[in-house]
Amino acid sequence: MLPLSNYGVKSMSMGYLVGEEAPVVWRGLMVMKALQQLLHDVEWGGLDVLVLDLPPGTGDTQLTVVQQVALDGSYPREKEGEREQWADYK
Repeated sequence: MLPLSNYGVKSMSMGYLVGEEAPVVWRGLMVMKALQQLLHDVEWGGLDVLVLDLPPGTGDTQLTVVQQVALDGSYPREKEGEREQWADYK
């Protein structure tokens, strides 16, 4: 798969692949498979930074990322209102 590219920024989303009117209920294994496809089947080329917008959940998705991708670092961010979830994490 080829990512969309605009102003030198590449992007790929399951939202690009699923119809706008087609609701999708993401379950654990479906999220993992989609993540694997986006990480390994998209022709990213060389990247300086990879930004992932992950669904809320138990952290299984984040664990999959760190197991499958060699990371130099990470910068976790939360949406407004999710700050309490990170309070126990820090």
